[in-house]
Amino acid sequence: MSGLGENKKRKAQTKCLCLIGILLLSVIQAGAEPKDKLLFGVYTGLSFGLGYEFNWQSSGHYSEGYYPIFHLGGYAQYNFSEWFGLQFNANFQGIAHLRTFSNFNDPLNSGTGLTGFISFNLNAVFNYLRLKNAQFYLLGGGGINPGGVEVFDGLCFNFAGGTGVKIYLKPDSQSAINIGGTFQHLLKPKRQYYSTQHANYLRFNIGYEFYPNDHKD
Repeated sequence: MSGLGENKKRKAQTKCLCLIGILLLSVIQAGAEPKDKLLFGVYTGLSFGLGYEFNWQSSGHYSEGYYPIFHLGGYAQYNFSEWFGLQFNANFQGIAHLRTFSNFNDPLNSGTGLTGFISFNLNAVFNYLRLKNAQFYLLGGGGINPGGVEVFDGLCFNFAGGTGVKIYLKPDSQSAINIGGTFQHLLKPKRQYYSTQHANYLRFNIGYEFYPNDHKD
């Protein structure tokens, strides 16, 4: 009987969460005009690894290194006010994999490959300073990495924080060039034997941000 009670409780909780989600979506859609609230952006840039995890490592005759290089992504952001918004961000992080093998009997064998991982984040965006054609902001949030590289090949969590500036193309335009940078922290929920649980890297990006119904350009 306790099992049936738990199942009924879970079903009730699921229905409540679904109802809350539907109500929130209804409020958001009815809150204001999409051109004033909903925006999209695309970006690309360079990344730099920090610490042991993204560096050259050797084990006997075999050496290898994983180095973050380029990244690209996109986002959708809903602005609740002039100062605060929530952003869903999807990113692909490119990783250069360098490896060498050498011993006394064979010539040096080396190679370079390209790999990477995808991350999905929910970020809070705070606009804190507005000049004539520029808006400065802070960004922070977290998300998941469905796959990774080497010791981060399974599901991982990530946390991000950074800052940037939006440069508007015209005084009366809502579209902007977005320049920024973030500190990224990777966390593997369960540490495996001979593996690491944390890793850090930096991302610098430049992109374009626009409102779908911006008729002021």
